[in-house]
Amino acid sequence: MRRVACVPRLPRLPRGRASGFTLIELLVVIAIIAILAAILFPVFARARERARQAACINNMKQLGLAFLMYADDNSNRIPPFQAYFTNRTGTWQPTPNGIIAYTKARAIDQCPSLTRVEKQQPPPWSYSINAYCTWVGAKGYYDNSLVQRAEFDGIPISLYPNPSRTILLVDESKRLEDSPTPLNDPAFVFTDTTTNRHDGKANVTFLDGRVGTVPGGLDWNNGTWPGTNELMFRGPSVLP
Repeated sequence: MRRVACVPRLPRLPRGRASGFTLIELLVVIAIIAILAAILFPVFARARERARQAACINNMKQLGLAFLMYADDNSNRIPPFQAYFTNRTGTWQPTPNGIIAYTKARAIDQCPSLTRVEKQQPPPWSYSINAYCTWVGAKGYYDNSLVQRAEFDGIPISLYPNPSRTILLVDESKRLEDSPTPLNDPAFVFTDTTTNRHDGKANVTFLDGRVGTVPGGLDWNNGTWPGTNELMFRGPSVLP
C-alpha cells in the first residue's frame, strides 16, 4: 500500500481583516509625528541659533584682534572709520591696507544670524565701531568739529583708563523695524541700536579684545549697564 506524504496547510487569514494599517491607526501615527515635530522644531531652532551666536562671537573676536593688530602697527592708535570701510567710490568697500589686510576674510564682517536679504543689503557689515573709541565721541558726546579727524586719524588706546570696560565694536541692528536709524555707516552713535538677533541680546567686543554679550535694543545715547545708571557705550571725556 502506497503512503501519501502529509503536506502542512498554511493558516488562513481571518476573513474581514485586511493586512496594513486602518485609518484610525494612520491618524494616530500622524498625530504623534505632529506632536513630536511641535516639540523638536523649536529645540532645533534654538540649537541652530546658539551655533550662530557662537559663530558671531568668533567673528567679533577675530575682528577685535585685527583692530588691535592694526593699532600695534600704527603707534597704538585705534583704527579710524576709514581704516575699516570706505565709500569713496560711491559704494561701501573694505579699505585697502586697512582692517581687511589683517582679516583676509569678508565673511567675518557680518553676523551669521542675518538673513540672506539682510546680508545683501548695504552696507556690507553688521559690526560697527563705537564712536566713543574715536575722536568724534571721545568727549562722551558727539563733537561735530572732530568728524574729519575721526574718519582718518586713530585715537590712542592709552587714553582709555579701563579697556576691559570700554566697548569697541557693536553688533548693530540692520533692520528698520528694530531701530530708528538702521546701520548706514561704520559708526555706532546717536540712536544707533544694538541688535536683538541672539534671543534678545547682542555681542560686543571690548577694547582689550574680549567679547561679551549685552541686551539688544540699546542705543548709544542712553544705553546703560544692566542694574545701573552707568552709560554703556560712552563715558567721561578721555581727551586731555
